[in-house]
Amino acid sequence: MRFSVKLYKDHRYGYWYICVNRGGQRERWSTGIKGKGKNPPEAAEAIRRRVEIALAEGKSLAGVDVTLGPFLDNYLAYCETGKRNAPKTLIEKRRYKKTLLAYFGDVPLDTIDRASIEDYIRDRGAGAPTINRELAMLKHAFNYALDQGIVDRNPAARLPRLREPRRDIRILTEMELRRWFSWCRRHDPLLYDLSVIALNTGLRPGDILKIRGEDVNIEKGLLKAVMSKTGGTNYLPLNDAAAEVLGRRKRNGYIFPGRNPDEHLTYSPFYARFLATKRVTAIDFRFYDFRHNAAVRLLEAGADIVTVSDILGHSDIRVTREYYLKIVDRRKRAALQRLVTKVARVLPDIPEDLSPQDFEDVNDGE
Repeated sequence: MRFSVKLYKDHRYGYWYICVNRGGQRERWSTGIKGKGKNPPEAAEAIRRRVEIALAEGKSLAGVDVTLGPFLDNYLAYCETGKRNAPKTLIEKRRYKKTLLAYFGDVPLDTIDRASIEDYIRDRGAGAPTINRELAMLKHAFNYALDQGIVDRNPAARLPRLREPRRDIRILTEMELRRWFSWCRRHDPLLYDLSVIALNTGLRPGDILKIRGEDVNIEKGLLKAVMSKTGGTNYLPLNDAAAEVLGRRKRNGYIFPGRNPDEHLTYSPFYARFLATKRVTAIDFRFYDFRHNAAVRLLEAGADIVTVSDILGHSDIRVTREYYLKIVDRRKRAALQRLVTKVARVLPDIPEDLSPQDFEDVNDGE
């Protein structure tokens, strides 16, 4: 069957269209690509060539005209349906979409291969954790494209994760905690209340900003916490310190004033005050470290690992075990080592050539 494939521009909106004529039957559809001037952009011309090849080989035209930008829009819409992703994850994925489009451009989807993704990893200029999360989204997006029949392979499928350096968990000393809370109580009551809740509930910073008045039951001493990372709900018993703060601040709507609770902690108004307080108190840590401190202190106080995992809202107890049991063990070893040092200071000098009989003589003298 004879056919022809042409490109033409819709001058009203600026999009380039594919027009296919097969045996007198015409089909047309938008490439989703805009361009200035009379000549079609390279990406639109690449789509035309791929449609031409597919027709010559007798293949289906499904997916040959899909470009990265519109596809990622459809993918994100898919992620939003059925609560497949938590709000925080969706915010991150929208940010990753902008980064991927800025690098690859709105190119046809099947022109992205393993080599181009490896070039992206090399040129990205970001840390391993950021690149790994962007690659995870890209892999998931291509799997979605496979399910939809848009592509016939996933170029990111076998790419290994970059090795991420482990960030040491910062455990604050009693003196540092006293200094922090003493300064905040006098100079920044809001930061004081946020810090009290973080240390006494183990909640993530973003989840603290989402606490609403209707989530707090002071009579029963319970807090209904929505876990943004897992999308689940955790009912936390409140100790006296957390109950005092939440009872005092309880009101309709969000208890802690902020910008948008769905946004990252870094963008909330109180974060600049947190950084300023760090400088004043000379304590170097992240606000997230309050969560780590809560977990380690619970374990050191004798709480079992299952209870601590439930309080933190971990979906898998192995996460709790991997993160915190080693820290508790290391702190115990350090404490015992300090005991050896202190004992060595108070022990008298004892001759090394003493015999058991010498000790018996001492006992007889007593």
